[in-house]
Amino acid sequence: MNHNTNSNDLIIIASSCEDLAKSLKLCGFNIFSIALHESVKLNKISKKTFYVENFLLSKLKKIIDEIDPKQKKKILLGSGLAEKIFRKNPFLSRENIGNNTKTINKLNNASKFFNLLSCNNIDFPVTRSDIPVNGKNWIKKKFLL
Repeated sequence: MNHNTNSNDLIIIASSCEDLAKSLKLCGFNIFSIALHESVKLNKISKKTFYVENFLLSKLKKIIDEIDPKQKKKILLGSGLAEKIFRKNPFLSRENIGNNTKTINKLNNASKFFNLLSCNNIDFPVTRSDIPVNGKNWIKKKFLL
């Protein structure tokens, strides 16, 4: 693998990277992707794509080191992985162009998230933890508490 590093090189790690990869490629990034879900389009967009069965950190580190042994490429932790990084980003040696760990933790904590919306006068649908009696007109969202 060619290990030349370009300042526009970006590693995206997400359950499904296709939309992120497409958008960021249009912004001039050279995309290297690690995803759970296979995509023909992602293969075309990315310089190199790796598919994994889960986001086991040891496996991710091995793949990332293969893509970027000099640890110079930027990184973006997307949906599926970002929610699992609770304490600190294990890829801190690389520039993170996504949300930092503090922001991710706020977004993934239901009470912090809805409190933040309220404090900023942002309207949001009524939230409840149980299914309505009529069983209609509701959306289920899982939050890590």
